[in-house]
Amino acid sequence: MKNDAAIYITSHPESSAAIARHLGICAPMVRPTMGRLGCRLLPGGRYDLSDLWRRMWGIDRVPRARVECMERPLLSIDAVADMVGVHPATIRRAGNSRSPKWRLPDHCDLGDRTRRYLPLHIEAWLRGEAPEEWLKRRHGPVGPLGLRLKGAGNSQFGGAMPN
Repeated sequence: MKNDAAIYITSHPESSAAIARHLGICAPMVRPTMGRLGCRLLPGGRYDLSDLWRRMWGIDRVPRARVECMERPLLSIDAVADMVGVHPATIRRAGNSRSPKWRLPDHCDLGDRTRRYLPLHIEAWLRGEAPEEWLKRRHGPVGPLGLRLKGAGNSQFGGAMPN
């Protein structure tokens, strides 16, 4: 049996500035956003990026070799629309309705007007492929105390996390 600690990261502390870049939000919004997601502030003003991925995407185990890919900034609706070649309103509507026509990957609403997509999910979707096994949601969104949220999301579509 392989040693999971050598294969998967267990903690990945990052500064608030790095979290702001990853989420695509301004620095003053990091603390309230992370608080809403239930991520604890670590000593030195840092946050655990692996905890953020667990809470947003349900990804428990990120392989060490794929951390750099996961650290890339999340995609906004505008970025996804540019990649697909449609108007941003089309992507927002498709995400709101979870339309079977589009079958968009999971998204996370960080606020009323801030929706983000995981780049690796979108890239797989554009290729018409399922995401790699480790990228698949292992459980529903996690609440502020680390508890799984009962009835969160729609299991048919992977359970996008509502605001």
